[in-house]
Amino acid sequence: MGQVYARRPTLRQRAIDYFQKALQADTARAETYYNMAAVYRDMGSAQVVDMARHALDINPNYGAPYRLLADYYAAGDWYATQAEDDLAARYYTRYLTLEPDDVDAAVQLGRVLLRLGDSAGLKRTVLPFLKTHPQASTDLLPVAGQSAYKKEQYETSAASWQRYLDRLDEGERTLYISPQPILTQPEAETCAALTPDARQAFAHQFWPRQDLDPTTEVNERLLEHYARVWLARQSFAQVAYP
Repeated sequence: MGQVYARRPTLRQRAIDYFQKALQADTARAETYYNMAAVYRDMGSAQVVDMARHALDINPNYGAPYRLLADYYAAGDWYATQAEDDLAARYYTRYLTLEPDDVDAAVQLGRVLLRLGDSAGLKRTVLPFLKTHPQASTDLLPVAGQSAYKKEQYETSAASWQRYLDRLDEGERTLYISPQPILTQPEAETCAALTPDARQAFAHQFWPRQDLDPTTEVNERLLEHYARVWLARQSFAQVAYP
């Protein structure tokens, strides 16, 4: 009954009551502590931490509480403190040793490690997914692109971003290529008056003018723009701009 009530926001406290009764009958069930932790997470209560840790005290090889704790500490996203990111990285890493096929967890760990500037951690725990799960790891390509950029491996970064863009639908890809968010007002007015084809041509002409180093084949400024758009799309809203 606890899990039934847990699915109904107005009855979550009743779910907690049922789980507590279950623990009175059997205090050694890690799953019950985990279920309580999940309800406390949905309620916005910090008790999620204690309940998840109780579950791990009983069964340290139980993957779900590690993922729950990792998501909890990473929830601040780019506003998370370093201490929160350190904990999130630790729990994601442990979770992935138990659930090595969870690409989404690898993506979330990648975002945390990017914030921490942990290139070694990315190379060791996240980037290998691009080889072991090539079809399922589309969302890891931006992480790989940013990791390479931070190491000034610009051609590698550009290749990762291009692979990512090639897998997006046209509407989503346009959000990355469009310079609209950084146009001056006169440029924006000019761009708005163009036909879709002319607007695309405008973008192709615009980005070379922003290149930080025209002597190289890679447009570093465009790579920075991709990263900012990705951050906005991931962190703020479904249709957010940087």
